[in-house]
Amino acid sequence: MSLQSDVSYGVKMLIEGIKPLVEKNLREAVNNKMLTLDEEKIPGITRLVHDTIDQGFIEGSDLIVNVIKRHTK
Repeated sequence: MSLQSDVSYGVKMLIEGIKPLVEKNLREAVNNKMLTLDEEKIPGITRLVHDTIDQGFIEGSDLIVNVIKRHTK
């Protein structure tokens, strides 16, 4: 694998590790009365956040590639 592929893969794995924390933290916030939210809305909100994270990764991946290119020349 190239350096770019390795870094992109590493960032993607990092993001995949963050995603489960979204629902966990959202549920904890509801249970601790930090948020008032119906339980049945949590999966939809979680899906929205996951999709937004994926979108941000896709839209920001060119930035990562450009930084790697600058530092590997």
